[in-house]
Amino acid sequence: MRNMKYLLFLFMICFITSCNDILDQVPEISVTNANVWTSENDAESVFNSMQFSLRKQATISYNWLYGEIRAQSVDNYTNYSYKYIFTNELDLLTSSGFYNWAEYYKTISLANLILDNIAKVGMDEEKRKYMEGSAYFARAMSYFKILKLWGEAPLFTTSSNITEMEKATKEKIAKQVFEDAKEAKARLKPWSQISEQLGKPLLSKQYACEGAVDALFAHAYAWVGSLENNHEYLLSAVKSATDVIKSPEYKLVKTPEEVCTQVMYGNSSEGIFELEYDETERGSSATLAYYVVGYPVLDRFGPGDNSGTWPLNEIIITNDLIESIYDEPGDLRLNSYFYDFEGMKAMDESITKGRAYPYKWRIPIYSVAEDRMLLAFDANAVIFRLGEIYLLRAEIYNRLGETELAIDDLNEIRKRAGLAPYSAAKNGDLKLAILKERQRELYLEGFRFEDLVRNGELRNMLPSYAELTDSDMKDGAAYLPTPSSAFLKNPQMRQNVYWKRNGF
Repeated sequence: MRNMKYLLFLFMICFITSCNDILDQVPEISVTNANVWTSENDAESVFNSMQFSLRKQATISYNWLYGEIRAQSVDNYTNYSYKYIFTNELDLLTSSGFYNWAEYYKTISLANLILDNIAKVGMDEEKRKYMEGSAYFARAMSYFKILKLWGEAPLFTTSSNITEMEKATKEKIAKQVFEDAKEAKARLKPWSQISEQLGKPLLSKQYACEGAVDALFAHAYAWVGSLENNHEYLLSAVKSATDVIKSPEYKLVKTPEEVCTQVMYGNSSEGIFELEYDETERGSSATLAYYVVGYPVLDRFGPGDNSGTWPLNEIIITNDLIESIYDEPGDLRLNSYFYDFEGMKAMDESITKGRAYPYKWRIPIYSVAEDRMLLAFDANAVIFRLGEIYLLRAEIYNRLGETELAIDDLNEIRKRAGLAPYSAAKNGDLKLAILKERQRELYLEGFRFEDLVRNGELRNMLPSYAELTDSDMKDGAAYLPTPSSAFLKNPQMRQNVYWKRNGF
């Protein structure tokens, strides 16, 4: 009987994590769910599946594909369907798999299972609080990503809901993010104290903690507050960012070189929340590293070879583009984030083809076979880090009219990069200077598109969006189309207005 129970439990977890049409199928497991939550092992099985799904979110393409490629952070992209994302011609994509929200709903469904059932299980109170807090955090993170990518989407907060459901408004999803984050923070401790809740030493920053919740709060309040011009939310964004910055848990590394060798590697003093992978999970797919890092990190490449690996080796990053971004003399990031930038630029262009060579991620992992196939990079997917939070607070301070405070935060990162303090005479408008600094500091880390949307600069800075009207933006041009799989068994589902007008 015990073996049968665990087979049923295993089937339930596999069913959740394997189905493609998550919105239609997840509720079906509720009929078996009530009978299997009888031990701590049951809770841990679902918890581990939820953690795996949350990690998998970072390995799917959205972080870099829609964070950097769609934001045209590179010169050009010519390969396969991704070129249509580069030009925002999403109606020409061959598959809705390029904008599918299934993995986010897998995480949400598993979090719902934990929150609905963990009280049935006898376990240590601190451990139970940690699992609950982690579930609230995972659900908040998932809905916040859905909010930024799709805007409107179905809102499931219980594992027993088996009804067809229409999309919730952006306001309702944002409210859920805030409520879940609040519940998470009430249960989670600072990272250095999480071991007390779990009862084991903790070395990895992929575990939910108080600082990770504060960073999520800062981003969520900044996103909604900026788009809605909500003063109260903007003040809350500053408070949450300040909680992170003042925390003794986190400290900026000293140089851009250490950003590459420590922060991107993982579990540094600057890291707040990040996800770990090994080579079997192709972990660096969570970043653009796998696709844009080539010479000299990968020994099979020479100068001028395609700068990354198949299938994205037509991503082009030129010296001219990088010089337009890192356009202030003395920026230490130029020769840390890019391999020997000045030296490569001085080489014969017939050899280098005018390319810059990303160097933020430096430790490749190869297969043991003779072909030494690239498996991954030894690097974490860094979701939140302290340097980014400083610049986010600078942005919000400036929006609130706290100019001097904004400049102080901006200069904290400029100083580390070897740049002189901000000057309006030399650096221009403060809002644009902060946005530019975020582009330089966070290049290829997945933030660029949401930065442009949050700052209202999408149409001003990206040619593919220049002709969009105010009506287009209101109708959802900056969001992704609702995936076709969401319509299969749900007659209440409706397409984004802008994309329905454009062929979906």
